[in-house]
Amino acid sequence: MPSRRRRSLIEPIKVDGQQDLVRLWMLRILVRLGAEAELLKKDTLGATERLSFLGEKYTSAGGALPPGAQTAMLIVDLAVMEHAETLPTPGGDLGHNLSWIADALAMDAVERDVFTFVALAHMHPVLESVLTGMKDLTFLAFQNLLVKVLGHTRDEILRVVSTSGTLHRSGLIEFEIFNHWPFSNKARLLETLPSHLALPVKDPMAIFGSSFRQSPPATLTRSDYRHLDEDLALIEAQIRNAITTGQRGVNILLHGVPGTGKTECARMLAERLGVQLVEVATEEDCGDPIQPECRFRSYHLAQAILGKSRKHMVLFDEIEDVFREEKGPGVHSGRWGKAKAWVNRVLESNPVPAIWVTNNRWVLDAAYLRRFDYIAEVGVPPKPVRAAIIEAHLTGLEVSDEVKSSLAARTDLAPALLTRASRTVRTARGQGAGEDSGQALLRTLGNTLEAMGRKLDKPSKVSSGLAFDPDLINADTDLSALAGGLRRIPEGRLCLYGAPGTGKTAFAHHLAQVVDRPLLIKRASDLLDPFVGMTERKLAAMFDEARKEEAVLLLDEADSLLRDRRGAVHGWEATQVNELLVQVESFEGIFIATTNRMEDLDPAVLRRFDFKVRFQVMTSVQTSMMFTKVIDECGLLVESPIDEAVRSLGGMAPGDFATVIRQARLAPLEGVSDLAQRLRAERAHRERDQKSKVGF
Repeated sequence: MPSRRRRSLIEPIKVDGQQDLVRLWMLRILVRLGAEAELLKKDTLGATERLSFLGEKYTSAGGALPPGAQTAMLIVDLAVMEHAETLPTPGGDLGHNLSWIADALAMDAVERDVFTFVALAHMHPVLESVLTGMKDLTFLAFQNLLVKVLGHTRDEILRVVSTSGTLHRSGLIEFEIFNHWPFSNKARLLETLPSHLALPVKDPMAIFGSSFRQSPPATLTRSDYRHLDEDLALIEAQIRNAITTGQRGVNILLHGVPGTGKTECARMLAERLGVQLVEVATEEDCGDPIQPECRFRSYHLAQAILGKSRKHMVLFDEIEDVFREEKGPGVHSGRWGKAKAWVNRVLESNPVPAIWVTNNRWVLDAAYLRRFDYIAEVGVPPKPVRAAIIEAHLTGLEVSDEVKSSLAARTDLAPALLTRASRTVRTARGQGAGEDSGQALLRTLGNTLEAMGRKLDKPSKVSSGLAFDPDLINADTDLSALAGGLRRIPEGRLCLYGAPGTGKTAFAHHLAQVVDRPLLIKRASDLLDPFVGMTERKLAAMFDEARKEEAVLLLDEADSLLRDRRGAVHGWEATQVNELLVQVESFEGIFIATTNRMEDLDPAVLRRFDFKVRFQVMTSVQTSMMFTKVIDECGLLVESPIDEAVRSLGGMAPGDFATVIRQARLAPLEGVSDLAQRLRAERAHRERDQKSKVGF
């Protein structure tokens, strides 16, 4: 049985003016349903409070009433109330609010009575106590209870409490027709509603404040989403047509990683379309999260209340928690099935255009996805757009071009994060606190991203300390000519192979600078996933990111993903290669794969590469040129002939020189002999490491 929060009899909600109505219902339960013995018997839990509520005459005798006297008193009191000129009705703020909801949902007389009874059953402590004190109810007994208490026919009650009735379809009340449960679980009022029903409100919509509420103004503008121009044009046209014509079943899905501005995008769209956006609440007034099923019902209620308006849109945010099925002890398995049926029906018939937002679209079944009119990924904007957004948001802050460039290079920087961070820095600077604006901004953004568990993307750069020189790379292809060709036509597929440290990755950095595009680096460790199908998804996402960034895509350690399918042991190994082949074929940019194990690559993969460039250890001439360059770079004293030192440096790789230069920053070189000695040591480490590793 699902649990439900109970309200103690000593902590009642004040429901002014409803006492007579509750007393009438209580008398009907005691008399017409014969529940006197069950509810008023001495020593029965709550009996004293119930007798006290009925009146002083029921308690003045101290329980010494003659046999049958109490029953006679109940019958007389009921007759008096039922023969009064007018029967009691809800009054005050509660009555006004109940009536407004009933009017908004176009309830008939029977629906209004059932709604009023269920509402007070969840709000009035004595009525709740009476209903709780009764035995668990079958659906037939539940109907009989409403028939006897409200005075309508069984057919009328059955129509109202069916799952196709207004009360159930709107999400206002969920009726349970199968299990033997107490009344509170046979008719479940939307949990977020009771706390607002008895409040005085100027705006009737405030009654639903814990279920759905008016969205705040957007903090981002259309210019912040220039990377989504084509998507947003189609979305705006679809929603505008629905608002104008009253078309039903219009639903938009926005998905993407956290912080990319999906919610702000929905708010911006509503403002551009001139409609009021209503958001389904994610937490109660006290801050407690609202359960997924309750959020579904709140969405239904918002659709039902606003159904006749052409001036609203509904935002259903954070839907991944709603669509994730809960399992475990105490979780009623049947409710999720109902929720699925609700979703299918709503996506086809909702009267108010809706925008659904999620961080993870994979939680949605394909049956749901195909019912959306449009699905758009709200990703991090490409670098040119990020740069423009940064300039706009940092107006008035003294931030250096270097910091702006650093921020623009970060693919994890979303507009929403930048908005909040810049606001924090402005506040701090306005109060004379903290460091300079640029460093404060970097610190604020860095802390937020780190707390989110996301990797901080920093501008890529070659760390050797020496500028890249194609003449010092021993490749079987003219690298300068290749880079020049790709500058003219920035589309090609390159496989760079050879021993570690021979300059494959350095050339990728150099090529990105030549074609004036960012370099997006992915490694096998970033893409391989233990769950079936996830590696393929990550591969597809990698190419999507490169397209949006207009970046040169570098797949390092590619042999881990492109092994010959003829040696595959598991089906998923071949599937990964297939997915990568499909993505490479459709990628209209520069794709670079590097590997130290060319012989392991699938033949079909190799055929897809326009150039297969072999990188080898440096020639003696290149080694001499690099040796001299390092001497000049480090300002070393030449205490012995250079030629003699170079002759001992056969089989060197550019990576060996890069490592020694980094060492020199911590332990300065003492001369040419020391440089040669360190280079020989690095070569020995590299060769030994190369022999000991399998696949590298």
